[in-house]
Amino acid sequence: MTLATMRGRAAAWVWDVDIRSLRGGRRFLIAVLRIGHALATALVDGQLTLHAMSLVFTTLLSIVPLMAVSFSVLKSFGVHHQILPLLVQFLSPLGVQQSADAARRIVVLVESVDVGLLGAIGVGTLIYTGLSLLHKIEMSINAVWSVGTPRRLGHRVTNYLSVVVVGPLLIGISVALTALVLNTAGARGLLEIQPFGVLVLWGTRLFPYVLVWAAFSFIYAFVPNVPVTFRAAALGGLVASVLWQTSGLLFGAFIATSVSYAKIYSSLSIMILALIWLYTSWLILLMGAQIAYFIQNPRRYLLHPPVPVVLSNRLRERLALSIMLLIARGHHENRPPWTVSGLADHLDLPAQIVQKLIDLLRLERWIMQTSDDPGGWLPSRDIATIEVNELIRSIRRAGERGLPPRTAEPIPATVDRVMETYREAADAALSGTTLGDLLREADGKGENQ
Repeated sequence: MTLATMRGRAAAWVWDVDIRSLRGGRRFLIAVLRIGHALATALVDGQLTLHAMSLVFTTLLSIVPLMAVSFSVLKSFGVHHQILPLLVQFLSPLGVQQSADAARRIVVLVESVDVGLLGAIGVGTLIYTGLSLLHKIEMSINAVWSVGTPRRLGHRVTNYLSVVVVGPLLIGISVALTALVLNTAGARGLLEIQPFGVLVLWGTRLFPYVLVWAAFSFIYAFVPNVPVTFRAAALGGLVASVLWQTSGLLFGAFIATSVSYAKIYSSLSIMILALIWLYTSWLILLMGAQIAYFIQNPRRYLLHPPVPVVLSNRLRERLALSIMLLIARGHHENRPPWTVSGLADHLDLPAQIVQKLIDLLRLERWIMQTSDDPGGWLPSRDIATIEVNELIRSIRRAGERGLPPRTAEPIPATVDRVMETYREAADAALSGTTLGDLLREADGKGENQ
């Protein structure tokens, strides 16, 4: 049996069955294999790795300013020393001594930043540099979720400042309260009573894993500029946390058994290994976001093999007109405005395709976005005044760039005459027909809403 035959049979076993008809263990196994196949396709495509490398570069520029702002908040609560154990925990795959040295150097560098001596411009630059990392994270996860429209500036500033200021504040309060409670005489006496002591011991061992899971799930739930279900965020966070912990163990074992990096790079070995681990961590974060996206959008990734959609001119016009009609109907019937994710689910299309068509209609000024977050879409003017031939003509010519056609030669002149005849025929067939007329026609035929 050849390798191609084996791959064909494996693909048939995974895809040539309706997963909705399965139950039990095989349904779960097929779902996992299909998500794994879709994730491998996304990795081979290269976008996840590009975003991960971009985040590594931004992290190197932003980590000290971001930690400096958070450090100043934690310092006011007297728990700023908790930064060191957190960094040691994150860098633990580098080895016990290496992670402690690297974390100590970062903390010393952060402590040397005196915010009070920087002045208004320096503080502004410090905050901007730190917030740029959060902005890059949002852009990368939005790209994974096929969200082309970022949050509005006001929402971004509010969310980023809450992460930089409120996040460390909550950490400081929780650490202080935990230390206060555990140091009381009643708590110490309770720990001596079994099984409470054993439960607390296991709880302290499992707490880092639960904390990583909660952190990943929080990022997947609130960072994308699109509503994310709790199930998708939690499952994506669970897979990412398991991958992160497993990769940390494998990375640590590799470093412990290999001395080639230290011999080749000498004193730079810690920096090189830290960059590799940082890249691995960002890649795992984006993989978890991709899995959360697959779980929330199963129709294109679980029901049939993912096939790339290529838009011809005819298909682009058809889909853009369909989207315009859906937006017009929703507005006419006083329904909540359509979002990109809602349109993608309704039309069973990839969100990135819908986003491209929405961008086309927006640039041609047929639709406008609401102020919600994420924003919905409305017609930019009364649908009774939008003529269909004008709409289709603008969709057809959207994105045209370059030199105007030459008409002096016989062949271009003939082509231009054919195109003009075609346009005049289309205009005559649709003359006076508006988007409102199409909507009434569709509703009169009882088309699916």
